[in-house]
Parts: sequence; structure tokens; C-alpha cells
Amino acid sequence: MKKIIGLAIFLLYFINAYSSTSIYTATVSGHWTHTGSPYLIYNDINISYDSSLIIDPGVDVIFQGAYYFTVYGILSATGTLAQPIRFHKQDTTGWADTTTGIGGWKGFQFASWSPYLGTDNSTFKYCNVYDTKDQLFTTYRPMIISNCNFYHNKSGAISVMVDSAMQTDINHCSFYNNYGQIIICLASDVSACGVIHFRNNLVYDNIPNISAIHCGYATLLVDSNEIYQNRQTDTTNGGALEMYNCKAVISCNKVHDNITLSDGAVSIWQTVADINGNYICNNQAYINTALGSCGHVQGGGGVRVDDEGSTLPSTSSVTIRNNIIANNSTNYNGGGIYAVIANVDIHNNTIVNNVSNEGGIYLSTIAGYNIKVSNNILLNNVSNMLYIGTPDSMNIHFGELDTIVYHHNWTQHSFTSDFHNDNFTITVPYVAADTLTNIISSSPGLVAPTLMADPTESAMTADFRLLSTSACINKGDNTGIIGWEPDFAGNKRIFGGIIDIGAYEYGSGINAIVPVSLQKLSTLSVYPNPASNLIFITLSEAKGTINLNDITGKQVAQQNVNQTLTSIDIHELPKGIYFAVWNDGENIKGVHKIVVQ
Repeated sequence: MKKIIGLAIFLLYFINAYSSTSIYTATVSGHWTHTGSPYLIYNDINISYDSSLIIDPGVDVIFQGAYYFTVYGILSATGTLAQPIRFHKQDTTGWADTTTGIGGWKGFQFASWSPYLGTDNSTFKYCNVYDTKDQLFTTYRPMIISNCNFYHNKSGAISVMVDSAMQTDINHCSFYNNYGQIIICLASDVSACGVIHFRNNLVYDNIPNISAIHCGYATLLVDSNEIYQNRQTDTTNGGALEMYNCKAVISCNKVHDNITLSDGAVSIWQTVADINGNYICNNQAYINTALGSCGHVQGGGGVRVDDEGSTLPSTSSVTIRNNIIANNSTNYNGGGIYAVIANVDIHNNTIVNNVSNEGGIYLSTIAGYNIKVSNNILLNNVSNMLYIGTPDSMNIHFGELDTIVYHHNWTQHSFTSDFHNDNFTITVPYVAADTLTNIISSSPGLVAPTLMADPTESAMTADFRLLSTSACINKGDNTGIIGWEPDFAGNKRIFGGIIDIGAYEYGSGINAIVPVSLQKLSTLSVYPNPASNLIFITLSEAKGTINLNDITGKQVAQQNVNQTLTSIDIHELPKGIYFAVWNDGENIKGVHKIVVQ
């Protein structure tokens, strides 16, 4: 009897383990369980507006052809770390061949959601999505996409097409081995796309035609991601992280070992952006020689900023602060930073061992634009163009520049050796001897920096903190810097009364070598603060209004609260102290001090 019972249990397990459910209907709903898995899809499927589908952990969804999964209603796809839900293709032969429809399925389409349908309880967590042929994941509704893996896709993209009242959160996901870029938002203009939070994701080993992350007309908070070893194939534009016509805070990311054929690893076009506290290292830009030598379409190994085509000089304002920018290279201009026709404030960065035709930083602009370079360590950035018969140790090149403010920087060379310039004016406090505020010495006193201007020497394992004997300690300029602005390691600035030069503040907490993640946001919090371009405000409820008042109580901006994470553009406000006042419609729920610098 025991043998019979044991055999029955074994047969039941065997049948369940190898059972499957075939889907031939266009509309699906109900509950897909592990017992019915795998689910074999034989046509395009959809969830209707009045229906929902629950998919259990460990379920395997296998598309038998090039079919779409369209969600009009509610999809609850929540796996676990041990039992993710899988969406993939039965036969992947020829999946990367765009001339044929075979080899992949068509991906997800989440249709827009209207309030009259009730609450959208859709979830997409711990899912593995692979083998898509077309658009990987397109959403016209706000969503949280977390702990998912997207790989082996022809597109590789999550396209966010949501309006200004919506919020999308993409977190703790991995994007790898895809043949296309991740498109964050492609709205008609920046006001048409809601706030997108892209955080704690891994983006690596992709071969995109344009860029690994491609953002247009979006308001973004991009923080604590690692973007590495992506290899661009398009020869006209790109970068590992590319943004155009956006409003963005890019913070605490590690962007390293990417290869582009045009633009820098972080490429910013006509965008209001705060690039703060990032590790941008060992990226290489191999410029396409067929395009000629034109900085308006090329240039920049680490960061590239361009406002060309804007109707007004105030269109873009980019702050580059508290970053480690090291061992990047390009065979055009600006191994570390290239800025052309743009308003740029470059302060408190450690810019080391970058190489290009025109040194570590290349700046070129026209009248009406402002460039400020202060409190930076500029060490061993070189030009491989033979101005004097041998490679030139040149930290900054100015071309077609109107005016620049350059002060309180550390460099190892005299002004005439360090700069190559065309026609420009340097404003005070620069003086002829270059010793009034800028420091010239043999070493900035770093713990263990990289040694050579070579992109193959890893900066990820180097240590760019200041030694106790560093000449950069208490030698910066406090103007526009507030003491609680974090340094690269997340510790407070202005330790000892005067800010240090470079990305680290010596003695301020325990300095980390790699950037720290953003701290968890409280009931009413503002990031970044201090800020110069854009602030993100997190609230406990999505209702009411936020008023931004100056110190006299005058209202200078107002934002309706439609989501718990909202943003306010401050780049045209005068520097000073402001207060964000949150009113839920009945009472003031919170007040937060903000410093605009």
C-alpha cells in the first residue's frame, strides 16, 4: 500500500511538473498559477479594461510567435527573488535580425488608465523579460517596475509615455545583453511627461545603436545606478547616458568603461541638469572620422554639454559638481568635460588623467552664455595633439570663448602651460601670476589616484581622497556653497570653515571611495539641497499645492501636487534662501528650507 501511495504522489508531481496551459484566446483574465505553468501563447493577447490577470511567482509565459501582450486592465505580475515570473519566446532563431519577424515576441504595451476605471493595482516585480523583437516595454500609465531583469532583447527599451500628472519609478532592475537603448521618455515636450525616478539599476553589456539610456523631454531623477561596459554602434550621436530637452538631477551614479562613437559617456543636450556626486571613469569615445572634426556633433570623453540650437541662452543650465571624472578619453576635444554653447558651472570636481586632442576640459561658447570653473582639482589631463612636438599636459582648452570665471582651482602647471586658448577673456579673480586664488604645486595630495592618462588604468579602484597634508584643504571658495551640501562621499561640505578643493571634503565624516546612495526620503524632503537648477520634493500624500516663497514671504513659484514625487524648476531664480510650503488644501502640512545657489 505504501508503494502504491508513493507511486501516486510521484505521478501527481510528474504530471504537475510537466503540465502546460495553451492560450488561443485574444482576451485573458483570471489567475495564472504555478500548477498551470508554462502558459503557451499562440496569438496576440490582451487584458480588457474591465478585467484583471494575476500571475503567480514562478510562472513561465512562453510566446510561440511574434505576439504582443497589451494591458488595458490590471496586470498583477509579482514574482519573488527565488521564483521570478518569466516572459520569453519559444524559438529565438534569428531574433536579432530586423529584416524578419521570426525569432522574438513583441513585448508589453500598457495602455493609459483613466480614473473612472478605479484604482490601477497593476504590479510588475521580480519578472524576467527576454527575447523581445520590437519594443520591449511601453507604458502609457504611471507604474512601479522593480527587481526585474531585461536581457537578450532586440530593443532593450522601456518607453515611458506618461503625461505631466503621472509618476514612474524604475528601481533595482538589470538591463543587459540587449541590442537597443533604454528609452525613458519620448514626449512632445518636457511639460508633457511626468516625473520619472530611475534608481538603483544596473545597465551593462548592452550594444545600443544610440545610447544605453536615451531620454527625451522628461523630468528625471537618475540616482544610484551603475552604467558600464555598454558599446554604442551609431556614429552620429549617443553616449552611455544621453538626455535632450530634459530637466534632470543625475546623482550618485557610477558610469564607467563605456565605449561610444560620438559624444561623452554622459551627454547633455539643451537640458537643465545637476550632475552631482557621480563616478565617471574609464569611458572612451572613438569619434567617427567620416563626420569630420566638429565639436558640435562630437567631443567629450566623460561629460558632454551642448545647448546648440536653443533660441535663448537661458534654455539650458548645467551644474557639474562633486564628481570624480578620471581616465576618460576621446580622440576629439575634452577628455573629461566638453562644453559647447552652454551655461555651465563646474565646481568641486576631481578631474584626473583624462586625455583628448584638446586636454582634459574643452570649453567653447558665444556671447550670452556663462561658464564658471572653481574649486576643482585638475591633475595630469593631457592633449595628445603635438603642439610643441610632444604630448602636451593641458588641463583646459578654450575655443571661441567669450568670458570665463576661473578661480580657486588646483593645477600642477602655470597658466601658460596649462591652457591653450583662442580668443577669450578671463574675469577676476584671475591675475597674471595665477597665484591669487588658483594653487600651483607639484601634487594635490591625493591618497592613491591613478598614475597615467590612460583609459585602461582603472579609476574604479583608485582613491581620490585628500591626504592630511594636501594643499587643497581649506583653499576653495565658499561663495554659493552651503555647508550642508554633500561632498562626493555624502559628507557635509565646509568642514573647518573653508571648503576644500576637489570632490572630497577632508575630515568631514568617513569618506567613501565610491558614491553613496541617496538617503531615504522623509515625509517632506527636498533633493538636492542646495540646488541650482531643479529640485525634487517628496511628500507623504499626493494632494494640495507646493508654494515656493522667498525670505520675505513672496510666492515665486507654485506647483500642484498630483504625485508623491514632484519637481520644480529653479534655474532662473536668484540665488538665496527659499521655503517650500506644502498645503494639502486644508492645512499647511510642512515647510522646508531650500538654498538656491
